[in-house]
Amino acid sequence: MSKQQWTYRQSDFGTFSACPEQLRRKIYDPLPQLTNSDQTRGNICHAVFEDIGQRVLDGYVPLMDDVNSVAAWHVARMFPTVDVWNSPKERIEAAVYANVEGWFHDILPKLSLTAVEEQFRVKFYETDEYEVWLTGTPDVEDAVLGTVDYKCPGSFRKKGNGKPGGEDWNHTRWDIQSHVYTWVAAHKDNDFDSVREFHRVEIVEGEHHWLTIRRGPDDWAALRDFVDGVVQLQRADLAVWPQNWTSYKCGPKWCEYWSVCRGKHLGDNPW
Repeated sequence: MSKQQWTYRQSDFGTFSACPEQLRRKIYDPLPQLTNSDQTRGNICHAVFEDIGQRVLDGYVPLMDDVNSVAAWHVARMFPTVDVWNSPKERIEAAVYANVEGWFHDILPKLSLTAVEEQFRVKFYETDEYEVWLTGTPDVEDAVLGTVDYKCPGSFRKKGNGKPGGEDWNHTRWDIQSHVYTWVAAHKDNDFDSVREFHRVEIVEGEHHWLTIRRGPDDWAALRDFVDGVVQLQRADLAVWPQNWTSYKCGPKWCEYWSVCRGKHLGDNPW
């Protein structure tokens, strides 16, 4: 008899950390999510990074005009799909062009690309009854640095002394993505003894902040315990999972399940 398989993306673990009940609903009761302008800004920037990165891998030396041309094509393609504009359209467009220009001049020259948006699906562990698989798509694999992941938010995380990066220590403590992607890199090389690096690059209005997170065997052992907690909760086949009201995502703006969860009691404008 074949074993039961549980497959997760690293973003599933992020959702679980923010609110276990939200992940349960995403798995068993998925709802269409409105596309907002913040998501679209990030999606366009990532599309440009991928397209230009692939050209570099193909041996082409791109110019800034190429970057702007690709950005314009994706703006024209994605802007009409936006359902909710959290910021004026002109501001989002200006941020896109500033971000891709900053990336081209300040980040791309530091990279030695070996892969762009290359999907993985690997077995994390198994028991007598089931298998656990991890899947995902790193933004960049670099010959020297390892995994590089881009983030294009509307603002930097909390700033210290007016500079980005004030939350680096706190972010490093709990970041799940770095655990998953460094474990996958170790699996790829069949070397689980060495420390791996994960590079998180935030790009905001053309400026960037580079955070390097190092993970090793102890971190991956802790990751297995974390993942096993998710698996065991899912295997229990409960009708509801715990809610996390402390997460910023617990509200009508960020959770598509608000109206059928906490929002059915508090309404659409609770605060």
